[in-house]
Amino acid sequence: MRRFSNEFIKSYQLSFTRYYRGAVGALLVYDIAKHLTYENVERWLHELRDHADANIVIMLVGNKSDLRHLRAVPTDEAKAFAEQNNLSFIETSALDSTNVETAFHNILTGKQLKFYIEEKIDLHFFTRTIELL
Repeated sequence: MRRFSNEFIKSYQLSFTRYYRGAVGALLVYDIAKHLTYENVERWLHELRDHADANIVIMLVGNKSDLRHLRAVPTDEAKAFAEQNNLSFIETSALDSTNVETAFHNILTGKQLKFYIEEKIDLHFFTRTIELL
């Protein structure tokens, strides 16, 4: 087992926080054929909500929908989780490109994201105006 100094841990946490700074959207992707990846979604969601902007738009993405015969995560279970956590939801296949473009399009054109971007732009303009005065 490796021991880390408190300084290293603080530095790591600071770097992680910087990674989320400024993000307006996030895709939480899990493998529909591996339940463990779905189980980790809740931890990543908490990580996002703890470190990202409160208005970040988050989409839950079940990937590898082409592996229906190996499905370990029921669609209804993932949809219910998304609804309970106010996330949008889609299943995709990176292998055959099913819904990949749609996922990005949906998160980039979502009402929440548009409002958030406009709010950021207005806030930035307002801040710059005050600095110039």
